[in-house]
Amino acid sequence: MLDFQRTRIDTSREVKLHSAVSSLEEGVALVSAIEGGVQAAKIATSTATDIFLGVSYSQTSLPTSLVMVEEIAAKADGSTTVLKRTPVSPSTGMTAVGATSGALAYTTNFTVSSATLTWVTGWTVGETVTVTYRYSPTVAQARDLFGDTIPGKVLPGNVTGTNTIIEKGDVYTTFFDTGVNWATATSIKSIANGYFSNQAATGGTVRGYVLALPTVDCPFLGLRLV
Repeated sequence: MLDFQRTRIDTSREVKLHSAVSSLEEGVALVSAIEGGVQAAKIATSTATDIFLGVSYSQTSLPTSLVMVEEIAAKADGSTTVLKRTPVSPSTGMTAVGATSGALAYTTNFTVSSATLTWVTGWTVGETVTVTYRYSPTVAQARDLFGDTIPGKVLPGNVTGTNTIIEKGDVYTTFFDTGVNWATATSIKSIANGYFSNQAATGGTVRGYVLALPTVDCPFLGLRLV
């Protein structure tokens, strides 16, 4: 998903989609592949030799997951806090960064069961902790965000087998690794399923840098593609 209010496109173009791409959300990292003797775009994988093309602008399917950013007050060890949504894979896909304690680790410093976060150790009671995680929207939540869709709706890209990609510009996307502390990112990689991660990951090198961190008001990662 893209935040179109903040996304600014400098360069874009229409590209052929690889036959392996059966559906595509907006905001996905796309890489180059040769098919039928010509360049095609496919969804990024965790392959160091991937050649990054750009970010998908148009979609053929609605998002299956979204990002939530919450600011909560740290509690005493053993206490719990109920989150607004149920995190997907919190052990690897969730970060908790305290205003004074900094980024602390899952299991060692906090755990999550369903939507309940347990404070384990290492936090300063009362400090503001920013938690970032991915969740699967319910039908009602998706409808609030995207409205009603027409069953069987056919988009032009579905017919032509193409998609518009953003090559350069400011991109605000939800397709980022929520298990990464982006405040310390020194480079960007394209990884499995079209997500973006930081220098610690194995994947294609993305030409750009972090423009803005996800916040409560804007749960998108801002990237400057150059």
